[in-house]
Amino acid sequence: MNAPLYALLILCGIGIIISVIMIIKILLDRYIFRKPIPKRIFIIHPVRNISNEWRSGLYKFVEKLERRGNIVYFPIRDTNQEDETGYRICLQNMLALKNADIAYVAWDGKSQGVLFDLGMAFAFRKPIKIIDGYFPPPTEGKSFQSMIHMWESLYN
Repeated sequence: MNAPLYALLILCGIGIIISVIMIIKILLDRYIFRKPIPKRIFIIHPVRNISNEWRSGLYKFVEKLERRGNIVYFPIRDTNQEDETGYRICLQNMLALKNADIAYVAWDGKSQGVLFDLGMAFAFRKPIKIIDGYFPPPTEGKSFQSMIHMWESLYN
C-alpha cells in the first residue's frame, strides 16, 4: 500500500473515532448526566434607534441564555452593522437564522428589520418565542402582532 493512501486511511479512522467519541459524549450528557442539549438561538430585535433601556435589557436576556449553555446569535453584537444598504446585514442574519433551532423575538412596533427577519424565520419554519416585555400584545381581530402570538403558540 502506498504512503498517501495509508495516511488517508489513518486520518479517516481517526475522524470516525472522534465522531464516535463525540456522539457518546452527547448521549452521556443527555441521558446519564441529564444535561440539556444547548440550543442555537437567534435573537430577532431592533438594532437602530432602540433605547438604552431596551439595549441593556436585551443584553441581559442574551447573557442569561448563554449562561444556560445556549449558543446565541445576537445581531446587534454579532452582525457587522457597517453596511451602506443593509443587504450584507440581511445575508449574514439569514445564514445565522437558518442555522438556529429557535428565534426569540423583540419588536417595538416600528422596526422594519424585525419584520424582515420574522419573514425569514417564517419561511424557514422556525419556532419563535416572544421575549416577555418586548413585544406588543395581540389585538382583537387580524393584526401582525396577533399573528406572531398565534405563531408562538404553535410551538408551546
